[in-house]
Amino acid sequence: MPEEHRIYWRDQLLERRRLLYLVGGGVLTFGIVHYVTHIDETPVTHRRRYLAFTKEQFIKLAEFQYNMVMTTLLSSDMFVYCIVINCCLCALQVKGADSHSIDNQT
Repeated sequence: MPEEHRIYWRDQLLERRRLLYLVGGGVLTFGIVHYVTHIDETPVTHRRRYLAFTKEQFIKLAEFQYNMVMTTLLSSDMFVYCIVINCCLCALQVKGADSHSIDNQT
């Protein structure tokens, strides 16, 4: 970069130094306040951790996702497909347990 461009940009930064400090300080303050207000304690270990969403927001997102999945399943043949797959899996589990092994345990 030519020397005159370097001098121009340095002068621009020096002139706007106060504005840059204010903007940087504001962003830093917002970040610290956001981090401190989103710290939560785990119920079992009592450790503190950062959570991006509050409990209410997380519950609202989970309900929204549940409603989307249910409308998708109920409006298509996917619901029937899931029931058939679950029945087949249960039948395979029952088929694996023969009566001889059950009688020998008693």
